[in-house]
Amino acid sequence: MAEEGVAVNRRTLSSLPERERRAIEAFLKRVRRAYPQRVKQMRLFGSKARGDSNADSDIDILLVVDEEDWRFRHAISNVAADVSLAYDVLVEPRVIGQARWDEMRRHRFALYENVQAEGVGLVSAGSA
Repeated sequence: MAEEGVAVNRRTLSSLPERERRAIEAFLKRVRRAYPQRVKQMRLFGSKARGDSNADSDIDILLVVDEEDWRFRHAISNVAADVSLAYDVLVEPRVIGQARWDEMRRHRFALYENVQAEGVGLVSAGSA
């Protein structure tokens, strides 16, 4: 169940095991609560979004943020590690600043193309 201030794309998450859904929702909640102004969008991508994951697949989540810095990236990694341990899954955040994301879009980087093709929006700037 989505927590207060967290918008979750339920249709996509319904195909995932309950433990993974709860882990994603916990991650989203913690990030949005701790950094409500910094996160512009979060998208599930990779095998979980495509629906071809297996027991060893991680949960790839893209976070587009206002600006990149190593302290913020480290803080997000800590949240992911805590959630991963609590739910016995592997949450793999990919933190990218808005300026870099825009550059990736302009130059059609593979990551950008993959996220656009297979990614599923979890939250956006107006969701929290």
